[in-house]
Amino acid sequence: MKNIKNLIAEVQEIETLEELESSADLLEYGIEKGCYSKLDVKNFYITYHKKRVEILTKEVSSKLNVSVFKLFPIIQRFKGSDIKELTEFVKAELKRIYEANKQYKEINKFA
Repeated sequence: MKNIKNLIAEVQEIETLEELESSADLLEYGIEKGCYSKLDVKNFYITYHKKRVEILTKEVSSKLNVSVFKLFPIIQRFKGSDIKELTEFVKAELKRIYEANKQYKEINKFA
């Protein structure tokens, strides 16, 4: 079984969701065998979720041609992992933000 520090370091280098899921499977196997402590698991999942958001953000950013910085907080709120659902979620959120900004500008025009 891999040392948790090595497993976390590998997760930080991952480029695809499939590789990320494989690393989670390795962790689950290690948990079943009693190789990792609760703190190890917590540290892994912190890194795992950061990397998941990063990968999803890059994928959606390239599809929608939107800045990664605008997408990051939106994608953090998305719980699924289906790219099509995520893309639709992001489109809806961007539209909502755009409409809210438009209304804000209208209100402040008269101030």
